[in-house]
Amino acid sequence: MSRVGLDETRSGRIVVLAVVAVLVIAGGAAGLAAGSGPGDGATISPEVTDATGEQVVVVYFGTDTPVAAATGNGSEVSADHLRDRASSDQAALDRYAEATPGVTVLDNFWLGNMAVVRIDHGRADVRDLASIDGVKHVGPNAEVTVDTSSAVTGPTVEPDAGVAAPAVTETGMGTLSSHYTYGLEQINAPEVWESYGTQGSGIVVTVLDTGVDADHPDIDLAAWGEWDDRGNEMDTEPQDYDSWGHGTHVSGTVAGGDASGTQIGVAPDVTLRHGAVLTNCSGRECVGTLSQIAAGMQWAVDNDADILSLSLGGPGYTKGFIEMVRDAESAGTLVVGAIGNAGEGTSSSPGNVYDTLSVGAADSSEEIVGFSSGEEIDTESAWEDDAPREWPQQYVVPSVSAPGVFIHSTFPGGEYRSKSGTSMATPHVSGAAALLQAATSRELTVPQIERALVETADHPDGDTQGTRYGDGIIDVKAAADYASGSLPANFEVTIDGTNSPIGAGETLTVDATVENTGEESATQTIVLDVPVLGGDSTSATLSPGESTSVSLAVDTGSGEAGEHTATVESDDDSDARGVSVEGPANFAVAIDGTNSPVAEGETLSVNVDLANSGDTGGTQTVTLTVGGQQRDATEVTLAGGESTTKTLTWETVGGDAGEYTATVASPAADAETGVRIVVGGSQRPPPVVGDAPPQDLNGDGLYRDVDGDGAFTVADVQTFFQQRDSDAVQDNVDAFDFRTDGELSIGDIQILFQDFLERR
Repeated sequence: MSRVGLDETRSGRIVVLAVVAVLVIAGGAAGLAAGSGPGDGATISPEVTDATGEQVVVVYFGTDTPVAAATGNGSEVSADHLRDRASSDQAALDRYAEATPGVTVLDNFWLGNMAVVRIDHGRADVRDLASIDGVKHVGPNAEVTVDTSSAVTGPTVEPDAGVAAPAVTETGMGTLSSHYTYGLEQINAPEVWESYGTQGSGIVVTVLDTGVDADHPDIDLAAWGEWDDRGNEMDTEPQDYDSWGHGTHVSGTVAGGDASGTQIGVAPDVTLRHGAVLTNCSGRECVGTLSQIAAGMQWAVDNDADILSLSLGGPGYTKGFIEMVRDAESAGTLVVGAIGNAGEGTSSSPGNVYDTLSVGAADSSEEIVGFSSGEEIDTESAWEDDAPREWPQQYVVPSVSAPGVFIHSTFPGGEYRSKSGTSMATPHVSGAAALLQAATSRELTVPQIERALVETADHPDGDTQGTRYGDGIIDVKAAADYASGSLPANFEVTIDGTNSPIGAGETLTVDATVENTGEESATQTIVLDVPVLGGDSTSATLSPGESTSVSLAVDTGSGEAGEHTATVESDDDSDARGVSVEGPANFAVAIDGTNSPVAEGETLSVNVDLANSGDTGGTQTVTLTVGGQQRDATEVTLAGGESTTKTLTWETVGGDAGEYTATVASPAADAETGVRIVVGGSQRPPPVVGDAPPQDLNGDGLYRDVDGDGAFTVADVQTFFQQRDSDAVQDNVDAFDFRTDGELSIGDIQILFQDFLERR
C-alpha cells in the first residue's frame, strides 16, 4: 500500500557525495544478489558461498509486520514492537551460534531485523546458517565507499554540467538576498521562518555521514554517535573523519547558523544529531559498512529522530536497505536520501528504495545538473523477490529535487566551502521536512510530510513527474501552507481479509476498509486488481473522517491455480495481499502388484497406490477393470498432497480362466493399464523340482522362480531348460510363456535367461 498515494512516484536514493562522489558496495552493485541458497526461500550471496576462512556476514530475517510507510495510513509501530519482533525471530540464530563452533553473533539489530555474524567456513556450513527458521538471506557485510574530494574549496563540477556559479556578495552567496545562500531562497525557507515564526525548534534531525566538527561556530550539536565496522558502539568525541569535510558540510546545510554573516542552514533551530558511519577515510575515500549504517539508523530511530538525512549510498539496488528504511519510517522517522551522482538512467541505495524520499540536485537556475541521477525502476527486475508486495510494478526516482550545486556551507576548522552533489541537495530537503513539521499545528505523519513536499514541488519543465526533477524542486513555504490548510480528501485503503486459499474455478473475495483521512468529502472508485485473474470495482463516497467497508470479487478459472497478488486501490492509496488459488484434486494411480495368477474361484487382488497431486482435497471413485468389465470400485478421500494404498479385488468363478489386462483408473488421472492377469484352472501347477512349487515373484502371472526356492537365479533358467517338456510345464503354458506368444519354445528359455541377466 503506497505511503502517500502519489501514483507510482516513490523514489530511492543512496549516498553520493559532492559533485561526482559515488558510493560503491563491495561485491557487486546489488550487494545482496540472490545465490543458490537452501530451501524455504532463503538465499546466499555468491560472495558468501565462495568465501573461505573467516568472514563477517549479515543475516537477514523476513519481516511480516506491515509498516506505516507501506500502509499509507500514518499509523506507527513502536521501537519496542520492532525489538520484540527481532528478539523472537533471531532467538534461533543465537541458539545455533552458541551450539556451533565457528559461528559467532557479533551484533543483533532490531531495525531491519538482521544480525552480524562471524563464520569460519572451514568449521561451519553457511547453508546450515541460512536454513535457520526465518532467515531470508545471508550476504556480506558490504563496504560503502565514497570519494569525498571532488567537491571541495570552490565549485568543482563535471565538465559537462553546463552550470555557472551563483553570484557571491560580500556577505555570502545569494541571488535574492545577501543574508542567505541561494539554496535557502530557492526552496523558500526564509518565508517559512517569517510566516510561521519557526526555524525548526522542537524537531530532531539525525545526519549519518563522515562525522562533524562540533566546534564549528555554525554547528550546534546535540548528540553524537559512532560505531565500528561491525556495528558496535564506540566511545569517541565528535570529529569529521573526512579531511574534505563532507559530514560537516551537509550538517551545516541542515542546521547551520549565520556566524559568517550568511545564513547557511535550512532549519537552524532543530535538534541536530550526527552519527559517524563512514569513518575509514584515507586519501580520496571514506569507507563504512552496511552494519555501521544499520547501527546509525537504529540509534536515530531509538532516539526519536523525526528526520533521518542520508547523503550516502551505493550504485545499484542494495536489498539490505529495504527493511531498514521501512522499519525506520514505520516507527515515525522520515528517511531522506541522495539519489546519486552518476547521471540519468542510474540510482543508488538506499535512495532508490521505494519508501525513501529521494533527492536530485538542481543549480541556481533551477536546472537539474548533469551528474544528478534518476531513473524509472522496474520493481521486479531491480529487487526481485525482495520487493514488498505493496510496491508498484514501476516507480520513478528521485522523488523531488533541491539545490545541490555550489552549496556554501560549513567546513572543519571554522571554515566555509562550496560543494556540489546530490549529497548537498539532500540536507536541503531534510531541513525543509523539519521546518514543515515545526510550522504546522498538527503532528504530521511520515506520509503527510512527504505528500506535502511532493504535491507542492515546482516542476519547471511542466507538471509531469520524471526522472530528472522527480515531482519538482521543493518549496517548503508552499508545503507548509498545504499542510496547514484543509487537507484534501485522502482515501486510505486497508485490506481486512480474503477467502484465500480457494480452489480454481471458485470466486476470490477481498474485503477492505476505506477511510477518508482528509478534510474534504469526495467520491472515488475503489478498484481490485489481481493480475492474471482479473478485477472488480465499486464506488465510495466519504465525508472527512468517515470510513466504509467494501467487498470485491473476481472469478477464477481451472487453469489459474498458483500464488497471486490482490491489490485494492483508491485514487490516493493502495494495499496488497498475497492470495492462493489451489489446483483441483487430482488422484494419480499406480498398480503396485497383484496376486496373479489365481485359480478359478479364488480372489484376485490388485494393490493400488493413490496420490492427490492437487492443492485441494477431494473424494474420488477408483475402479478396477479386468477383461473389459468393472470388477471393483472404492471411494477414496485425500487431502492435497496426501497419498494412500488401496486393494481392489475380483472374485473369480468357474469359467474365468484366461489371460487378462487389469486397469485401475480415477476420474482425474490417466488409467494405469497393461498389468497381465492370469486366472488358471482349478488346480495350481505341481512342483517342477523337489517339494517346492514354482512361484510368481512379481505378480505378473509368470513363474520365474521355476525351482521354487523363493529367488530368481540362473538355476531357474537351467531347471526350465531341463523340464520344459515335463507335464508340469506343458500343462501350464500360460505360466511359463515368457515370450507371450501362446506356446512354449526355446525362445521362452532365451527370454527367461535375458531377464535374469537384466535383473541381477
